[in-house]
Amino acid sequence: MATDMKFIKDFLKTSLFSCFLLLSICPAHAYIDPNTGSLLLQILTPIVGIVIFTWKFIVAYVNKAISKLFRNKKIRHIARPPHLPDPSDN
Repeated sequence: MATDMKFIKDFLKTSLFSCFLLLSICPAHAYIDPNTGSLLLQILTPIVGIVIFTWKFIVAYVNKAISKLFRNKKIRHIARPPHLPDPSDN
């Protein structure tokens, strides 16, 4: 019951605040150039690309470093067929 009352109070506060904002609207007398969107796109596209590339580079570098830390240190030899001579015997 208490949570219902809290919800109703919060809803009423939000509704009153929204009505106040809607009723107090005044004209801004501002002008945005039609090419502003294109300019923002030209600025933001390379920035987003650089951020994505840098993030992927850092993640790959960290993964490579972690895999080097935890890799198996044993040297693995490829088994030779018995009919081929071992080159280290010469």
